[in-house]
Amino acid sequence: MFEGLGVLHGLDIASITNGRIGPLVSMGGPLMLDTSELNRRLVGEAREVIENAAFDPSSWATVTEVISNVIPDSFAAVFNQDKVSDQFNLAIMTGMEATDFQSFLEYYGAINPWDRVWAQRPQGHILVSESEAPLHSFSETEFFRDFYRHLGGFEAGVGTRLNVGNADDLYVSFHYPISLANRIDDSVAMAMQQLQGHFARAIEINRKFANAIDKSVSAAALINRGEDIGFAVDFNMRLLDTNPAADLALALGNPICASNGVVRLKDENCNKWIIASVRSLLAGRQPLTVKRLYRDETALWQISILPVPEPVSAAKRFVSLRRVVVVLMRNLSISSGAPDNQLLAQSFKLTPAEIRLCLALADGLTLREAAERLAITRETVRDRLKTVFQKTGTNRQSELISLLIRLR
Repeated sequence: MFEGLGVLHGLDIASITNGRIGPLVSMGGPLMLDTSELNRRLVGEAREVIENAAFDPSSWATVTEVISNVIPDSFAAVFNQDKVSDQFNLAIMTGMEATDFQSFLEYYGAINPWDRVWAQRPQGHILVSESEAPLHSFSETEFFRDFYRHLGGFEAGVGTRLNVGNADDLYVSFHYPISLANRIDDSVAMAMQQLQGHFARAIEINRKFANAIDKSVSAAALINRGEDIGFAVDFNMRLLDTNPAADLALALGNPICASNGVVRLKDENCNKWIIASVRSLLAGRQPLTVKRLYRDETALWQISILPVPEPVSAAKRFVSLRRVVVVLMRNLSISSGAPDNQLLAQSFKLTPAEIRLCLALADGLTLREAAERLAITRETVRDRLKTVFQKTGTNRQSELISLLIRLR
């Protein structure tokens, strides 16, 4: 029943002792508590450490230890999973062999058949496996044959899923022998329900910490951006912060606008590119910075999209910080005159022909338009541009144009 999608990243894993995670428990021992005592101990002993986990995420290891100690021959798990990146922000297990836990995180979590069951249940639902999704119903799956069957003694369980943020959920589950299911399922489910409020408070406290850090980080990323339009967005293009140039652009509705807190470019094609680039970058499928030139009816723009690094303190939060990128838009058509020809010649040893190409590009012309203006072939333009790159120490046309603008 425990949840996971299998990418091991930045985990806060409970300490390992003698090859097991957390305290060793006596396997096969009789259940000494009656069900009312079981419920009382689960709620009474777990709620305090859950509240502590709001301020000290390492306390989640204590939560799983308390639960595993109260229910003999059991293991307890707490996971926080980011659904955008398929990564775990937190993964703690007490009572399972460390090697088995690692196998689950690295592979078997990705083929967990209980994923489909969780997807059909609302947030906060208390899932009792024997009543809703018994283990034997998955007996033909690879997950059961090659992984769960070999664990032994953990066929029954109770779990819940709570929303943590826009993209991640907290899963809490208790697992124990099927021989105990008829006797303790109801008591464990009742205890889980009584503990939900404590879990929710811990999540809310951590969410407030995360929101405060989000705001300060995105604001810091926009400092000293000059006249560039700068704004911070999340995966869904929700506007988190802006600089003065972006505020003015939004007021004018050009070249960006916002509706219901979501920012977009007026140019539809470029807007689609920005959305795709932001999501690819936040999912780790793009280089650290993405750039593009585009022209609208009024100007030539250079767009740069760069991720905002998480602060060191973020690693201590089990509620993940919202992944943020900064979008910068530089108007390359704003000019105080042409680049200084003499400075280009003296600083970079450019020939008159190379300087004429630079002037054309500084005016916002494409390579084809520059070839037409200079009455040369496009092949000659490309060759000449490569030479200019070498002499100026630039690698891209956008970098060259930025250099030319600074030389005006």
